[in-house]
Amino acid sequence: MNISQIENIKYITNDRGDKIEAVIPIDLWYELLGKIPPTELSERDESGVDPIDENEPKSQILADLRESIRAVKTGDVYPVSQLWNDLDS
Repeated sequence: MNISQIENIKYITNDRGDKIEAVIPIDLWYELLGKIPPTELSERDESGVDPIDENEPKSQILADLRESIRAVKTGDVYPVSQLWNDLDS
Protein backbone atom coordinates (compact mmCIF):
# COMPACT_ATOMS: atom_id res chain seq x y z
CA MET A 1 0.00 0.00 0.00
CA ASN A 2 1.33 3.40 -0.87
CA ILE A 3 0.41 6.95 0.13
CA SER A 4 -1.25 7.74 -3.21
CA GLN A 5 -3.74 4.92 -2.64
CA ILE A 6 -4.61 6.26 0.80
CA GLU A 7 -5.01 9.78 -0.59
CA ASN A 8 -7.68 8.44 -2.99
CA ILE A 9 -9.95 7.28 -0.17
CA LYS A 10 -13.17 9.28 -0.07
CA TYR A 11 -15.33 9.71 2.99
CA ILE A 12 -19.07 9.94 3.45
CA THR A 13 -20.14 12.15 6.31
CA ASN A 14 -23.32 12.65 8.28
CA ASP A 15 -25.03 16.03 8.70
CA ARG A 16 -22.60 16.92 11.52
CA GLY A 17 -19.59 16.28 9.31
CA ASP A 18 -18.56 13.07 11.13
CA LYS A 19 -16.99 10.46 8.85
CA ILE A 20 -19.35 7.48 8.77
CA GLU A 21 -18.19 5.48 5.74
CA ALA A 22 -15.21 5.24 3.43
CA VAL A 23 -15.04 4.61 -0.30
CA ILE A 24 -11.74 3.11 -1.38
CA PRO A 25 -10.34 2.37 -4.84
CA ILE A 26 -10.96 -1.22 -5.91
CA ASP A 27 -7.26 -2.02 -6.28
CA LEU A 28 -6.71 -0.98 -2.68
CA TRP A 29 -9.70 -3.10 -1.63
CA TYR A 30 -8.17 -6.19 -3.20
CA GLU A 31 -4.79 -5.38 -1.70
CA LEU A 32 -6.37 -5.11 1.76
CA LEU A 33 -8.21 -8.41 1.24
CA GLY A 34 -4.84 -9.94 0.39
CA LYS A 35 -3.52 -8.94 3.81
CA ILE A 36 -6.21 -10.92 5.65
CA PRO A 37 -4.90 -14.36 6.64
CA PRO A 38 -6.21 -17.06 4.27
CA THR A 39 -7.92 -18.89 7.13
CA GLU A 40 -10.18 -15.88 7.67
CA LEU A 41 -10.98 -15.63 3.96
CA SER A 42 -11.47 -19.34 3.32
CA GLU A 43 -15.25 -19.07 3.72
CA ARG A 44 -15.54 -15.82 1.76
CA ASP A 45 -15.63 -15.27 -1.95
CA GLU A 46 -13.47 -12.66 -3.67
CA SER A 47 -16.04 -9.94 -2.95
CA GLY A 48 -15.38 -10.34 0.76
CA VAL A 49 -19.00 -11.25 1.47
CA ASP A 50 -19.49 -14.04 3.97
CA PRO A 51 -21.52 -16.94 2.48
CA ILE A 52 -24.01 -16.70 5.33
CA ASP A 53 -24.92 -13.25 3.99
CA GLU A 54 -24.51 -14.12 0.33
CA ASN A 55 -26.84 -17.12 0.64
CA GLU A 56 -29.47 -15.54 2.89
CA PRO A 57 -32.94 -16.15 1.42
CA LYS A 58 -34.62 -13.13 -0.15
CA SER A 59 -37.63 -13.73 2.09
CA GLN A 60 -35.44 -13.26 5.18
CA ILE A 61 -33.86 -10.11 3.75
CA LEU A 62 -37.34 -8.68 3.11
CA ALA A 63 -38.53 -9.67 6.59
CA ASP A 64 -35.49 -7.95 8.14
CA LEU A 65 -36.11 -4.85 6.03
CA ARG A 66 -39.79 -4.75 7.05
CA GLU A 67 -38.79 -5.05 10.71
CA SER A 68 -36.27 -2.24 10.30
CA ILE A 69 -38.86 0.02 8.69
CA ARG A 70 -41.33 -0.78 11.48
CA ALA A 71 -38.70 0.06 14.11
CA VAL A 72 -37.94 3.41 12.47
CA LYS A 73 -41.63 4.30 12.20
CA THR A 74 -42.22 3.55 15.89
CA GLY A 75 -39.02 5.29 17.01
CA ASP A 76 -37.53 2.04 18.29
CA VAL A 77 -34.01 2.94 17.16
CA TYR A 78 -30.62 3.46 18.81
CA PRO A 79 -27.56 5.52 17.93
CA VAL A 80 -24.93 3.45 16.13
CA SER A 81 -22.40 4.41 18.80
CA GLN A 82 -24.56 2.74 21.44
CA LEU A 83 -24.84 -0.42 19.38
CA TRP A 84 -21.05 -0.57 18.97
CA ASN A 85 -20.58 0.02 22.69
CA ASP A 86 -22.97 -2.85 23.44
CA LEU A 87 -20.91 -5.14 21.18
CA ASP A 88 -17.67 -4.14 22.92
CA SER A 89 -18.98 -4.96 26.38
